Amino acid sequence: MDRRQFISRFTALALAAKSGLAQTLASPKMPYTLPLWTSTPPGGGGPVGEMRMSAKGAQSHIAIPCITILEPLSPKGHGVLIAAGGGYKRIEMMMEAWPVAYWLVDRGFTAYILSYRLPGEGWHDGSMVALQDAQRALRIVREREKQVSVLGFSAGGH
Repeated sequence: MDRRQFISRFTALALAAKSGLAQTLASPKMPYTLPLWTSTPPGGGGPVGEMRMSAKGAQSHIAIPCITILEPLSPKGHGVLIAAGGGYKRIEMMMEAWPVAYWLVDRGFTAYILSYRLPGEGWHDGSMVALQDAQRALRIVREREKQVSVLGFSAGGH
């Protein structure tokens, strides 16, 4: 697949996700979520209460960092950790993470979508929290898969 095909399919998936049709494009297996940490994340602090989701599908106020797992019907043994961007103020799930996750699952990859802590939300470890969460998520994915790749958008790629 060349770059042009990838961009056109990615755009189609983004539009499908926005309209709610993405559920029909992906695996019939239900996504599930695993917390990254068994207790308080390193350093402590941070927001209290439920995670917030904006009308445009962006997460914030993440008190419990986690990975959401989407599995294909016939996995290849290759997992991809997806870290969406959002300027460290939010995580753009609807426009970035979910469309590419469905695209990967459709091709036999297991998608691991990272909901990482945002530095500006009062965590004692400040700017290190997103890196700590990404490192922990990568360890979890590595335990479960034969091959591992990472896909980051903007702040998620940083």
